[in-house]
Amino acid sequence: METDGNTIFDAVRNAVAISERKLYFSNCKVLIISKEIAQQGISPIFDWVIRDQEPRMTLIPLISKEDSASVLLKQEGVTNTLIGIEIWRTISNNETSLSEAANVPIFQAIDLLGGEGDSMILAAVKSTAVNDSESPELDGSAVFQKDKLVGFFDRDESKFFLFIRNQVKGGLLVFSPENDGRNVTLELQNCKSQIIPVISEEGASILIKLDVHAALAENETTDSLQADGQLKKAEKNAEKYLKAGMEQVIKKAQTQYDSDIFGFGAKIHQTDPEYWKTVKSQWPQQFKKLKCTEQITVTIDNSATAKDKIKVSD
Repeated sequence: METDGNTIFDAVRNAVAISERKLYFSNCKVLIISKEIAQQGISPIFDWVIRDQEPRMTLIPLISKEDSASVLLKQEGVTNTLIGIEIWRTISNNETSLSEAANVPIFQAIDLLGGEGDSMILAAVKSTAVNDSESPELDGSAVFQKDKLVGFFDRDESKFFLFIRNQVKGGLLVFSPENDGRNVTLELQNCKSQIIPVISEEGASILIKLDVHAALAENETTDSLQADGQLKKAEKNAEKYLKAGMEQVIKKAQTQYDSDIFGFGAKIHQTDPEYWKTVKSQWPQQFKKLKCTEQITVTIDNSATAKDKIKVSD
């Protein structure tokens, strides 16, 4: 059903002219916003959602990469005929199985909008071809400056962002040790990260500590990782891969989006409120040149149910 009005609530009530029943939002799971509206500012949309007594604060807002939000709601789900439920379950499963999109309920999004030294990031969704039809697909994250959309992170960039924010609950880490297209796949089991502000006479800097425990899930390389030193080598390669990816997303946020989506400013505020007072008004400029250091440890705890590579005889 589609309706229009001078405000969101006006459009909602105008649905009564089409349907014998009023729209009811207590069971609504997702709120999809077009990228055009998001670029103008989404706080007016949030205003109605939090004022009305029906929508729940666990509602998940997403940004459509298509020309409109309605395009996605008119498509068919792969496993569920209720497309809103399908999108909601997809993003819930993504959090534990992929970690490639930000899962931010609306109450957290509002906190990010009003917080000091922190910016908002939401999941992004696009249309994709599935079985000769179109279905919604999660596609990374939407980056905001205040309440306005300024760009997107792809799925890999979103994963590195989630590593920094200590929000990785599962998923895979796929990297090529020799950059030859032969990959090692690690299944993430336990990931913990810390953002530690370091205040000195030269100013503020950030230390990011990341500790990753994983299982060897797949080995396409020609090396047996069970040989002496090979497992440690794979761990070091994974650490290099994570470090490069985290540096990339930090640089992109600093140089392209000018948006502290990592909450570095908020951490400085919590750690040293007096220092924060001196840099708060210039934080957007300070963030652009903020020095960040990554300290990463990857531990491969097991190799699943296989001890070694499959051997192929001559």
